[in-house]
Amino acid sequence: MINQYEYDRGEGGYVDFIEPIKLGAGLTSKVINLRQPLLFGTDAEQKANGAYIPHQEAELMSGVIAESGWACPSFPETACGIVVLADYRVNAFNENHVHLLQTLSPIWA
Repeated sequence: MINQYEYDRGEGGYVDFIEPIKLGAGLTSKVINLRQPLLFGTDAEQKANGAYIPHQEAELMSGVIAESGWACPSFPETACGIVVLADYRVNAFNENHVHLLQTLSPIWA
């Protein structure tokens, strides 16, 4: 899976290209396979659902990890990728945020 676009204000802006990760284990794969959004309030919840940072990416990071976030498949029927929003605060998002994206986004229409 390839990151087509990644921006992290905490890391200074746009994130450099990282080699693709194979579909299989991991949070991205879980969201693609479920074809449903997943909401996380803490880094521990993300890790419990398969999130991990590849070694090559971890070497480039500041070490500060986003605590909360949510991920949804880019196209629920085909699930060819995911959209992720994250925040450094714990429990920054709730179900209303997920519903808002589903309402506004044509990918969920």
